[in-house]
Amino acid sequence: MRAMAGDKPTPSPAAWKPARFVPLPENRSALLAIRRLAAARRCPFHPLLLHGPPGTGKSHLADALHEHMAESRSCHRIDAADWASDALAEVRRCDLLIVEDVQHLRQRAEDEFAGVLDYRLSRGQATLITASCGPAHLHLPGRLNNRLAGGLVVGLEALGRQSRRRFLARELKRRRMPFEAATVKWLADRTPGSGRQLLAAANRLQALSARATLPVVQDAFRAEATAGAPTLEGITQRVSLMFRVKPRQVRGQERTPQLLWPRQLCMYLARQLTPLSLGQIGKYYERDQSTVRHACQKVAQALTRDAELSGLLRQLQSGIG
Repeated sequence: MRAMAGDKPTPSPAAWKPARFVPLPENRSALLAIRRLAAARRCPFHPLLLHGPPGTGKSHLADALHEHMAESRSCHRIDAADWASDALAEVRRCDLLIVEDVQHLRQRAEDEFAGVLDYRLSRGQATLITASCGPAHLHLPGRLNNRLAGGLVVGLEALGRQSRRRFLARELKRRRMPFEAATVKWLADRTPGSGRQLLAAANRLQALSARATLPVVQDAFRAEATAGAPTLEGITQRVSLMFRVKPRQVRGQERTPQLLWPRQLCMYLARQLTPLSLGQIGKYYERDQSTVRHACQKVAQALTRDAELSGLLRQLQSGIG
């Protein structure tokens, strides 16, 4: 938990932009929303929800907004898992409230959190919330889901190939590292779509000779370049993490909505990302092949009417390896 306050004049919002944030197609909408939130005297969004997989820039934007607004206004920041009633007065009165990873909000805090959102909405106070996925897939109570969906919901996606190249090239330029374009292209194409992973790759490059050739870089990153294809275990772990359930529950016999949808997503992704047959996938999840076929059909049908679901699937795929 972090809280800061100050009494300096408000900086010019028109000139402000988060330091070292690389605007890309996958995050541009989130950047625009953060800048508008920083510029407004009365919050235009009630609340602003940023969602996306790890490494897409949610925390970077939250850090930047917190630092910027704390120069002139009272701010309070908390992880949803650490929500505590003894801080209720502070989360109500601050000018900016940032709640991170709302998917980890404890059940006993849900009603109180919804009440805080209502209180802040009535007073036009700025609230920024981050999550791993959009409201429709958070499995929160209807009242709270409605509050989140009623604000501005912006998704950040895993970086595509072109964006990864731009991100890595800009980071190497910032560090004044003279690597060849072919090296940047080769490495970015083999690094998953996470800003954190690209920064880690840049750190490793920096440890090499400043004039390292492409063959030297390829040898240094050989393990990553030859990493295995997605596995059923990896798919199950990634989906389970997203939906806050245990992998053994996904493979188990329970049929509650909290488990049925993640299980169907696992089967669909397994069919899309692996060469395994319906029977092989069914055996892993202790189902027959007709159940796997039905699950794949259900997800495919949902994709035709739920625009958010395609983004969720891209997020899941970006973390599977």
